[in-house]
Amino acid sequence: MRGHDYKIEVKDRSGKPGSRYITAITYFAAREKANALAKAQGWTISSIHKKKNFFYKVQRGATAMEGTQSAYTREEVLEALKRIGGEKITVRREFEINSRAPMSELVLPSCLPTWSSPSARRMLLDRAISRPNVTACA
Repeated sequence: MRGHDYKIEVKDRSGKPGSRYITAITYFAAREKANALAKAQGWTISSIHKKKNFFYKVQRGATAMEGTQSAYTREEVLEALKRIGGEKITVRREFEINSRAPMSELVLPSCLPTWSSPSARRMLLDRAISRPNVTACA
């Protein structure tokens, strides 16, 4: 399973701020990794940010530009757009929608063996969804 990127903002023992980057599957796993890392290094965690996509519209001279940018915070995108000479900047976050149903909500075909693992069942169902004319058990 693929993880997400997280940015951890920390302060070391002398009070100097810094940032570290980790990869984790969920926010809670990232927080656990960050706490373990902070405990081992003697840091204090200020914040944890997940990398997200942001839509932006910016006026640069006479031309208007729009696009997407992957960043940890909205402020990072604003700062980058101001650096290239942008005016009238609009930045909004792209919403993340999880379109997959949980395994407990799926109705499985009766032809699947009861011993098959949840990942094997999910694979068969994904195959059936991507090819609707082919049955999952064929």
